[in-house]
Amino acid sequence: MGPDQRAPGTVVAAAVLVGLVGVLAGVAIGGALSGPVVGFVVGLATLALAILVVVGLWRGNRGAHAVAVVLGLLSVVSGVSAWGDGDLGGVVQVLLGGLVAGLLLIPVSAREWFSRR
Repeated sequence: MGPDQRAPGTVVAAAVLVGLVGVLAGVAIGGALSGPVVGFVVGLATLALAILVVVGLWRGNRGAHAVAVVLGLLSVVSGVSAWGDGDLGGVVQVLLGGLVAGLLLIPVSAREWFSRR
């Protein structure tokens, strides 16, 4: 990857969404756990994973691509389950997860970004 190559807009959008979801998940997971220390450590680990995936997507790393797509699809499945139980937060989960996976799998520019690396 040369210095003149930039990530396609779809990859940048997916990376921003992954970062946003990572922050929200870190706060939610950290707050849900008993004990402030355990919650802080797990929340921080979740945020660190999100940052690693975002940087990897930006650089065209195939491993980060796979992690983001798998987590996006798992979010869709989990969101459908929550939505079926009457939780409207499941709708947001389905939309965000589907958007991340779609932005990374459907556009040709995104597929080429990860195939060249």
